[in-house]
Amino acid sequence: MFTRPILLILISMLAACSAWGQATFKPTGAKWKTESARPKEEKATPGQADYETALSVYQKDKSKDAIALCDKIIKTHKTGIWVEKATLLKARAQSRLGQKSAANDTLDRLLKKFPATSLTKETGDLKMAIGTALLDEGSDEGVRIFENMIEHNPHGPRVDEAQFKVGKYYLKHGYYEDAVDAFDFLIATYKKSRFLEEAVYLQAKASYHVGGGPQRDSIAYREASTGLKQYIRRNPSGKSAKESRKLLKEVNEKLACKKYLIAEYYRGQGHYRAAARYYRYVIKNYADTTWAGKSKKQLSDVRKRIPAEKSRKDKSTTTKTAGKK
Repeated sequence: MFTRPILLILISMLAACSAWGQATFKPTGAKWKTESARPKEEKATPGQADYETALSVYQKDKSKDAIALCDKIIKTHKTGIWVEKATLLKARAQSRLGQKSAANDTLDRLLKKFPATSLTKETGDLKMAIGTALLDEGSDEGVRIFENMIEHNPHGPRVDEAQFKVGKYYLKHGYYEDAVDAFDFLIATYKKSRFLEEAVYLQAKASYHVGGGPQRDSIAYREASTGLKQYIRRNPSGKSAKESRKLLKEVNEKLACKKYLIAEYYRGQGHYRAAARYYRYVIKNYADTTWAGKSKKQLSDVRKRIPAEKSRKDKSTTTKTAGKK
């Protein structure tokens, strides 16, 4: 059983932990630590004392009161680092209240009014957190936030991550052509991005879905095949290597089917040599597919018919020549 003094110490420790929890924010998975407290003997600069009051209120989880205090700082002091910090703090408070769109608008005003702000990283982190939360909710407003980040500062902090998440959102919701474009942009623009190789795989996956079926144009499937082979070559044991090999097999089935259907068309029209050419193509290039076996069987049949096709064409040519005479 705890004695009374020890119990009081434990209660104090728990209270401190609770207060620290309220003073943290997790825009990137890491804790946001507030600024170090100003030494008491140090005189506050204009706006600093007001900001410290607003920050203290925010730390006590009184977000609405913190927003009001931040608005007062912004209105009173107009410009300066404490106005910038107050604007960022206001956005944090709005985000904590679930007002994601309002928080993003506040951040946009901060960047517009103070384009050279020293809070670029913090602002980008909070925008990333807001946009990600909106995408997780299935809201395309997150896409708008990320695309706006990329448009206004294409080489700013974490823009490659924003582009990657836009592509993933499009892929998840079935906007496959948009996903292909999004991943293409990332691959072409951010060649040193840590998301590059995964983007190559997902771009190929999106291209596969653009194909739509073996009877449609096979360009998308060929693009998917190229991307998957590239990913597997660079990442034979990578995160998505197993899925890439499985998807590549499916892509090859689609491409083989496309050629097989063309062969079948020529066979049905009595153009056996053309049919044989496509059957051979399937056997040679897609040997591991189900269509290779079918092609071998059909090739054996059309080979027997080629002489009759040649004889028929020779007779047709002779008839036409005789008619001209």
